[in-house]
Amino acid sequence: MGWRAKIAISSLNYLHQTQYLSVRGEYEEIITGKGTPRVHKDTGIQKNLEDRKGKTNKFWIGAKEWQVVHSGKGLDPHHRILEQTLPNGQKIYGYVLNHDYEKVYKFPSPWYPDGGKYPGHKSMK
Repeated sequence: MGWRAKIAISSLNYLHQTQYLSVRGEYEEIITGKGTPRVHKDTGIQKNLEDRKGKTNKFWIGAKEWQVVHSGKGLDPHHRILEQTLPNGQKIYGYVLNHDYEKVYKFPSPWYPDGGKYPGHKSMK
């Protein structure tokens, strides 16, 4: 029995915990078209995730990067939301904490519509 079988719609969504509120809030901004993209300072073009250290989760290389904004505290320099588009056009969103691109977490279902599995996904236990 996987972790998904243990979650009910009434279960606690861990993204509602205080330390994740900025991640959840930015996700909601992104899907409504108001997200804060990470942009190249010289070109103004949105950044795509690169594998600079050879440790990035391979599924996410090339994903659009979004900046996580803290409520009333400005930008959070350590957290990111990633947006990867599959060949069929489906968008998959994940997030990283403290620049750890080896551990990209998916947004949990049933609270987020893109909470399904994807290639390279490692479930949280």
